[in-house]
Amino acid sequence: RYFTIKNASIQNRMNRLLVASSEKDLRYNVAQNYYIVLANKRLLELANRVLEQKREQLHLARARFEVGSVTELDVLQAEIDVGNQENAVIEAENNLKLAHEELNRTLGVALDSKYPLVDEFRIFQPEFALETLIDESIRNRPDYLYYQDQEKYQKNNVKINFGEFLPNLSAALSYIRSENSGAAEPFTFEPRNRDLRMSLTLSWKIFSGFSREESYQQSRV
Repeated sequence: RYFTIKNASIQNRMNRLLVASSEKDLRYNVAQNYYIVLANKRLLELANRVLEQKREQLHLARARFEVGSVTELDVLQAEIDVGNQENAVIEAENNLKLAHEELNRTLGVALDSKYPLVDEFRIFQPEFALETLIDESIRNRPDYLYYQDQEKYQKNNVKINFGEFLPNLSAALSYIRSENSGAAEPFTFEPRNRDLRMSLTLSWKIFSGFSREESYQQSRV
């Protein structure tokens, strides 16, 4: 039972590591979707600026066509460019809306929730040593620690299943104090009768229909 108790402790630690890993994944997903929203916001702003330029080019093409500087084909091409860019703006708006909804879904709030987003960040040159980062990741990554515990857990399982082939020895000890009581006898916390009992049991499962062998081999795999 020693390795069973150890595995219970390891399983408890593994569960905590899974929770910690989920929290880190959630933080990462929130940050990633936050930046995706900001990126799509900038793309929409860029698409609108390009659309204004295309409209100005169309206005200029029509004016030049009036004075005979360009052909009607040039005007048609400018109109096509405006139409294409209007479609690009619609696509950028849809992408921004979808990015907002995905961020809200990750946050666990209503998909149409609105709130201000900060898009000004301090830019700096990071100064990290590669070996230091590797050591930090080994010590702090919950998923890495989880797999280490999982390896210990499986090794203990091998020992537990191997123990099924061995005899089982159990001991018990009991100490009893009692005293006859009646209407004329007062209650006491110091009874006179004492009884000490000890037992030792040895059992050995000879045949289990090869279930022990199968469990042992599976745990080793």
